[in-house]
Amino acid sequence: MRYFLLISALSCGLGGIVAQPSWAFNQEDLMKLLTTNKCYKCDLRDVNLQGKLLSSKNSEPIDIVKADLTNAKLHGLRLPKSDAWETILINSDLSGTDLSKGIFTEANFSDANLSNANLKHLSARGADFSGANLSGANLTKAKLNNSSFQGANLSGANLTKARLEGANLQNVNLDGAILDRTELWNANLNGVNKEKVDMSKVIYDRVLRFDSEK
Repeated sequence: MRYFLLISALSCGLGGIVAQPSWAFNQEDLMKLLTTNKCYKCDLRDVNLQGKLLSSKNSEPIDIVKADLTNAKLHGLRLPKSDAWETILINSDLSGTDLSKGIFTEANFSDANLSNANLKHLSARGADFSGANLSGANLTKAKLNNSSFQGANLSGANLTKARLEGANLQNVNLDGAILDRTELWNANLNGVNKEKVDMSKVIYDRVLRFDSEK
């Protein structure tokens, strides 16, 4: 039997989701997502799914390829193995979410809150994390080649065996981050305070030098 997303507010007509005078998101797109787990190019701007969208351990992965979830509230959701190529998540609250093993190639996470998120094995090549809060996030074995983290907060993040070849880490806060066998070939680390991060186990070839290096 096929598993669907479980919505705690179903019994009362989706309660807090639909009992609103107006929506920034497309209501038909929302209903499609809630009933099928799929919504290609959906308009879900400003949607609030906190406490309303629950994903069981065995539920199908969510397909939100090219969807717009700008300003969405997704705190604490379990969305592992999701397909989300080129999805827009600007300024979204993804704190504490489980996006492990998801495919977010060229997604836009700029200014999003991903603090304490589970991003293990995340595939987000060419994604934009500029200004995002990834403090305490678990990025173990994440594929982040050619992604931009300019100005992002990665303090305390776990980047063990993460791949960041060609990534832009300019002015990133890496204070206390775990860089155990992290691959940083050709990465831009200008503006990073190397005094507050252990780089001894980093794997790299031609990392752009720090501003303080001559």
